Amino acid sequence: MKNYSDNSNKKSKKPNKKPKKFTTSTQPLSRQKKGDCVGRAGKLKGTKVSLIVNEAGLPEAIHIEKGNRHDRHAFGSIMAEIPTNSYIVADKGYDCKRLRRQLRHKGLTPVIPKRQFKNKPKVRTPKPKIYKGRWTIERTFSWLEGFRKLILRFERKLEHWQAFWELGCAMLHLKKLTV
Repeated sequence: MKNYSDNSNKKSKKPNKKPKKFTTSTQPLSRQKKGDCVGRAGKLKGTKVSLIVNEAGLPEAIHIEKGNRHDRHAFGSIMAEIPTNSYIVADKGYDCKRLRRQLRHKGLTPVIPKRQFKNKPKVRTPKPKIYKGRWTIERTFSWLEGFRKLILRFERKLEHWQAFWELGCAMLHLKKLTV
């Protein structure tokens, strides 16, 4: 389903100067009792869905983790799906020096704001024009919440629930093709 720009069939072989922008986010889903990949996050049990979308807001990769895992750790397994020479726009939950180093080593440009602490001076958001596009991931999650099976997890097996998420992502791609 992935279709990244390939200049091999065009007349001019100039490289694409503008890197693609990918956005990542996680969404904790709670009110689950038992099943695969259900972790306790505070008083609630839940599962965390990590999703990477492209500039148009269409899902590119999905990964499901336990709810008690931190965002930056859940992102490590999905990082291989992103092509090099891209921007990664993420929220403050992904602010970690090690993650930034890994992204730069892979050839990606992280656009992640620093976490603000009370005793430190305020730091501005890096590349505000690019970071403004982070709403696309929130819009994609709201599109996916239109599918009733994805709002609340009733399936005990992780494979079944992940299949529903992938089906919802495929339906978003299909809807974009038909419009």
